[in-house]
Amino acid sequence: MQHRYCSVKSSQRRWCTAENYIIYIGSYTEVNGSCTGSKGIYICSMDKEGHLLLRDTDDTILNPSFLCLSAGRNALFACCEHPSAGKLVSYRIIDGGRIDFLSETEVIPGGFCHLCLSEGEKWLFGANYRKGGVFWVHVDEDGCLSRGCQAILQTGTGPHPRQDSAHTHQCLFSGNELYVPCLGLDKILRYKFEESSGALVPDTRQPYIACKSMDGPRHLAFDKAKERLYAINELSNSIIYFGRRNDVFVEEQRVSLLPKRCRAEPGGAEVLLSPDKRFLVASMRFFDCIVTYNIDAQTGKLSRRKIYNCHGKQPRMISLTPDGHFLLTANYGSGNIAVCRFDCDTGAVSDCVFSMEVPCASFVQAVAVEPDCLPRL
Repeated sequence: MQHRYCSVKSSQRRWCTAENYIIYIGSYTEVNGSCTGSKGIYICSMDKEGHLLLRDTDDTILNPSFLCLSAGRNALFACCEHPSAGKLVSYRIIDGGRIDFLSETEVIPGGFCHLCLSEGEKWLFGANYRKGGVFWVHVDEDGCLSRGCQAILQTGTGPHPRQDSAHTHQCLFSGNELYVPCLGLDKILRYKFEESSGALVPDTRQPYIACKSMDGPRHLAFDKAKERLYAINELSNSIIYFGRRNDVFVEEQRVSLLPKRCRAEPGGAEVLLSPDKRFLVASMRFFDCIVTYNIDAQTGKLSRRKIYNCHGKQPRMISLTPDGHFLLTANYGSGNIAVCRFDCDTGAVSDCVFSMEVPCASFVQAVAVEPDCLPRL
């Protein structure tokens, strides 16, 4: 049986509840040459209380730190994040959300840390942190990856010790525009992509969005209209709101992730917007917290910062369920997935309702599926 996803619009259907979610989790199986005890990719179901039930695991590749789902091809993609190994893998999603190996392709090693699909889902893109570039490979109709890949690499340095070279952290599409935050260069690179040919070129309207020195942009989130861009900066522990003006993004607001007079190691990690785009949610490594802001519907500006416990150590990826009622946090340092209730009316994060052990957890995402695709208990 093929897996059937719930689209954004259909996520408002009555059956799209926590009882109809599959949770995909990525992790590190090896750190500094030592086995972490992780089983690689974890696949869980969720009940109406937010409790997770492990359904399956897969250890096909080393360090599947980031995953990417394709609704159109019923496929899942994973990257190997390792200094001396480079590999991308695709899986077919089968009954109950489980995965079955489809294909793999060798790529330049050095630390793939993020994946995304082009708008037409014909190309898989990856950001390579250590190589400081963006790579892309063709995906066929069955979800299989082609051999060989294309790449654009960046060069340069910054004043911070962590900016010894270009370090790309994410690939994010908005239509045919690709955005790539580069921690090492304090830039958000902008590209135009041609789906049919696979050609990627700098966007001449604005080749990059400049951040301040030692910001270290890490991840991005767009509003629904793609006119407002929010960037989380790892080095400066801040959020920047950029507004689009005549196809050029300009800084409209800058806010700190930390309370006044509080200092912490560089640790801004993930940023996302709630399904209704009324709230921004961010994770802070080394400060071990979740930070939320209200978003003004008229101006896009942030206010009313609130700080919550992440119920673990070194939170990385965070994810809201499609209905916005649960927040899932991948805590790398403590090796657990924490599930908290999220109030869609106030943006408040509740106490943890469930915690699942996943050594060196780095990725988590909830996917809505139709009820008859779920396994029977």
